[in-house]
Amino acid sequence: FKEFMDAFRIDPDYVKKFADSPKVKAFLSDWLDKYGHNSIARMAKLTLGIENISILAAKSIEWTRPGSGYIELSTRYVDMSGKDLYPIENEMAKFGLPIGETRFNMDLAFNYYKQFQGQNFSGPFPQFLREQYGKFFSDSADLEKGVIGETCDVLGNFLPCATLTSLGVSASGEAFPQVLKHLILDGTPENLVLVEMILEEAAKIGGDQ
Repeated sequence: FKEFMDAFRIDPDYVKKFADSPKVKAFLSDWLDKYGHNSIARMAKLTLGIENISILAAKSIEWTRPGSGYIELSTRYVDMSGKDLYPIENEMAKFGLPIGETRFNMDLAFNYYKQFQGQNFSGPFPQFLREQYGKFFSDSADLEKGVIGETCDVLGNFLPCATLTSLGVSASGEAFPQVLKHLILDGTPENLVLVEMILEEAAKIGGDQ
């Protein structure tokens, strides 16, 4: 068992050999092909770390709630310079929408986000929260935590859906195909590339089965 654990952690070839072993394939064949039921896959878990995807792609992945859990990068960590945006304008141009118009609307939404938040949460919205709810807090540190969290949650609705985020996913083996299905059905170029990359990673541990 110790040899197995050591090899599994550090040797990708061992992982591939394990996933491709006749014993594993025979087991899956019995349960999936002969018995005709995929509930055995409920016992498997795939954990994915997906970085620098658009909020739109993140929502496609999160659509598959049953059998999956997610943690998404908080909007408080959005780059306020606005440079971290998925270049959706290039794709929209294929449908006849001028690049400048798409970019203008994204910049407009992002500027509202920055303006209302302010530098270091000094803008009109966090200030409003301090004035409205400050009397309920005896500890200023607790007040600030609440103000920052609420500001990010509310003003996050201004962020264009092309804003980049990162996502942690834990999906059961049974739910995993549904994650891919929603990415494919939403059908953006970003989503379709994500499907290829996720399957490539899953194959390293036999998860593509």
